[in-house]
Amino acid sequence: MKNKKTTRRRVNYVNVIIFALVSAFLMYSVIFLIYRDMNKKADEKAANAAERAVTVTEITETAEETTTTPGYNYDYTDIINPDRISAKSAIIYNKTTNTILFEKNPDFRCYPASTTKLITAMTALEKISPDTVFTVGTEIQLIGEGSSSAYLNEGSQLTLGDLIYGMLLPSGNDAAYTIAVNTARTVSGNPAMTDAEAVEYFCGLMNDLAAELEMDSSHFADPDGWYREDHYVTASDMLKAARAAIEYPQITAASSSLSYRVTSASDGIVYVWENNNKILFEDSEYYFPYADGLKTGFTDEAGYCYVATASKDNTEIIALIFGSSSLDDRYRDIKNLFNAVFEPSAISYAETTAPDQPVVVG
Repeated sequence: MKNKKTTRRRVNYVNVIIFALVSAFLMYSVIFLIYRDMNKKADEKAANAAERAVTVTEITETAEETTTTPGYNYDYTDIINPDRISAKSAIIYNKTTNTILFEKNPDFRCYPASTTKLITAMTALEKISPDTVFTVGTEIQLIGEGSSSAYLNEGSQLTLGDLIYGMLLPSGNDAAYTIAVNTARTVSGNPAMTDAEAVEYFCGLMNDLAAELEMDSSHFADPDGWYREDHYVTASDMLKAARAAIEYPQITAASSSLSYRVTSASDGIVYVWENNNKILFEDSEYYFPYADGLKTGFTDEAGYCYVATASKDNTEIIALIFGSSSLDDRYRDIKNLFNAVFEPSAISYAETTAPDQPVVVG
């Protein structure tokens, strides 16, 4: 009997020991799992923090790259001098950064000559579909003697889009008047308007557009830019016009084209127009490889003018000059303005120049 009790006590002791060992093991396992989980979460937290840090760095680096690319951050005072530019007024504008880089007499009143045709094109396109067919009429007789011409024939039928090529490439004053008169008669709803009435009506539309563009120091009195005392602009105002014009695909396509061919639907006449903007032609002495287009102009009173665009390294530049003294000076001026941004070492001035003066930088 005593042996049985002793055996039971030994069994109980063994059970207690086993229970204690199992309990200790379980407690250790729980503690180990908790500790491992805590370490895992800490590692994940650290990894996430590191990932966020990398992301922030990448965003920062991207932002810095966007800010500095393509790197045209020169001191323009040391690069170009306004008195080495023959034009009376000039502007360099970086469209990519929305920054005026250089100005010379930006608010000086000047005559725009055929750069007016950018306003004419925009005015018509605001009111009329480019596919609308216009008939060339007696309005082409209104152009001044010695005008540049698209050599339109009365009775020819061409679309507004076609006529924009005829107005911008050979700088056709006849095309400008055909656009103006047909647009005015269509918009007014009065096809019986005389040519003179239609031109006056269209000029009103041009000035309405100028007001919308906040061209507060400009006034337009004809569609082709022929000299009139009450037809004037400033370089600052024409920059506003240029910024608007490049948003019209019909204008950018036409002004950047080397030539254009179209057949009149009514009389079968084939019109072939070549761009008179020589800066676009590789075989021209005035060629500039980054130039895109837009419009030149000249009258005796206006001098040589140019509203131009160029692009390089994802940077878009608009340059404007009004009142250059010669054809050579016009292209030299505009190329120097572009090179001030793109290739300063390529700037080349005429041999007869005024003394250096400080530049106006914006």
